[in-house]
Amino acid sequence: MRTLKYNAARFSELRKMIIIRSLPVLVPAVAVGIYIGLSGAETAILPIAIPVSILGVTMASGFGLFRGIKRQKALYETYRLTIDENAVTREQKNTQTIRLPKSDITLITKNTNGSFTIKGKSPRDVIGIAPQIEDHEELELLLRQMRPFNGPVHQPLLVRYGRFSGAGALILFAAVFLSTSITIVTLAGLVLVGLLVWSVIEVQKNKNMDAKTKRSIYLVIVPIFMIIAKIAVLWM
Repeated sequence: MRTLKYNAARFSELRKMIIIRSLPVLVPAVAVGIYIGLSGAETAILPIAIPVSILGVTMASGFGLFRGIKRQKALYETYRLTIDENAVTREQKNTQTIRLPKSDITLITKNTNGSFTIKGKSPRDVIGIAPQIEDHEELELLLRQMRPFNGPVHQPLLVRYGRFSGAGALILFAAVFLSTSITIVTLAGLVLVGLLVWSVIEVQKNKNMDAKTKRSIYLVIVPIFMIIAKIAVLWM
């Protein structure tokens, strides 16, 4: 039996990736949020309200990003991959354990960034192994002994372009709350509600999501009600 974990010294690589992926969504979200919040403010208070709003929203966003990185670090440090003669098992803090018997493994791939993906018979039984895993070459050898590696996996569009979903949701959110057109607000609102409901379902079914993320995803109920209320007001 062999148990591997992530290299603690390489967490900075993951932290950098999180920040790079967050900024393209976070910065426009801050700008749109401030604009929506100040759109009805009186002109006289804008010289004070604008810098105060920018500072407040930026600090809140920065704190949220800091908390997210801290949670990812805890998950990173508790990741354990165990390979024995019968199965491959992934364990992680506050995350459902995934155990794939060797007879159930249908696919093993090595991705372009050096990470590995192991899939079982169920679409939900997926073990992801980041390139920061210790003894990378030894692990690759162990995995190749199980079965030949497959070629690159063609993921669904929603998964492949998931990093852009935040920007798309932001555009739809802006359309709902900045537009006065009943057609634009209704169409954008219905699409956005559908995406938010879909995200809740996917997060709850995902075995690689930690318990805190699964609980916090229910907070999208608040914007869902806001969107429905905006649409209802326009139709009255």
